[in-house]
Amino acid sequence: MEKLYVLYDPKCELCCRLKNWILVQRSWIGIAVVEQGSEKAKRLFPDLERIAAKEDLAVISDEGAVYLNDRAWIMVMHAMVDYRDWAARLAHPLLMPLARQAFAALSKSRHFISSMLSPENTEALAAELRKVELEACALPSGNAGGARAPHVSTVREYLQ
Repeated sequence: MEKLYVLYDPKCELCCRLKNWILVQRSWIGIAVVEQGSEKAKRLFPDLERIAAKEDLAVISDEGAVYLNDRAWIMVMHAMVDYRDWAARLAHPLLMPLARQAFAALSKSRHFISSMLSPENTEALAAELRKVELEACALPSGNAGGARAPHVSTVREYLQ
């Protein structure tokens, strides 16, 4: 195998951002991105509509192998220099269900995520992020009850 074709939804902001991210990654295998449903996609893969649903993430190798959804994403990671180890870990039988669940959760919410990632929606995204409640960080203080900023060595000791 020398090339993978990744079909993406050009109407999905998340998909477009992931496509752009894929294009700047170093890879062992050539990766081409193709708009799902485009004339090019139909010409390259005329039978794909019988194999994959419109909402599926599809990756096709130059040898004709078709990978869908979580397996497609793992295959893309496998092609990348910096993510091949992650792909191998996620493909392990114990982690594959987790990868499948994570992909399903992301896919199910991709239109909402896309709306939040839209450049026109900065204020809405900020409003959603303000709703997230975070606990204050608790680092050990250097004295009994004293409020002082921890020294770098204290933070390093705490994190070890």
